[in-house]
Amino acid sequence: MSNTLHAGFHATAMAAVNEALTVLGQDVVLDELSTESANAHARKAAYLYESARVRVLRDHAWSFARRELDVPGGAYMACPAHGAAFPFRCPRPARCARILSCFGPDGLAVHHRLAANEVQAAAPVARIAYLADVEDLDKWSPDAYRALVLRLAADLAKPITGRINERQLQEQAYADQLAAAKLNDARETNVPYDAYEDNHFVAVMRGDFRAAPPWRR
Repeated sequence: MSNTLHAGFHATAMAAVNEALTVLGQDVVLDELSTESANAHARKAAYLYESARVRVLRDHAWSFARRELDVPGGAYMACPAHGAAFPFRCPRPARCARILSCFGPDGLAVHHRLAANEVQAAAPVARIAYLADVEDLDKWSPDAYRALVLRLAADLAKPITGRINERQLQEQAYADQLAAAKLNDARETNVPYDAYEDNHFVAVMRGDFRAAPPWRR
């Protein structure tokens, strides 16, 4: 066994990779994940694991990965470029897999885009909702974890089995699992504010732009 055991990967990655190999009918249990491994399965899995994990994370706004970050007053700055569509800048949240939304001081959504390590916005940003890059699979929901196993199985199908039809079967299995996982995640996500009580976003839609955003109360 090489001295690169789990190198660059969270320890929980091994279980997901081995389950994916089981899905593909492989009678093998890996004990390392390295692009330098003497084991061909371990090398192939090491090359494909991270892209599969990030893809599953980005395929849905998973409740287990959602985070919100307040941008301190004055932390944003205006770009000197005159007439720029996104003249405001603020740092990208640490360990961010995907930006979901940006909100201004008034609680309204702000048009934005992600560029390198910063968020560029059309107006000042007071709060960012994003998906955290959660590497520890023990913190994933069971449905999302199963989706990752099937994503890995799909990505490994052709390199491991050599059969394109196996890849197609696993792609369909992943699509079905992802759809079910998204539905379950939406059903199980807690609503932070009662829709029938004081709600900033409902108030704004009704025309009351004086309503304070939830995080300013």
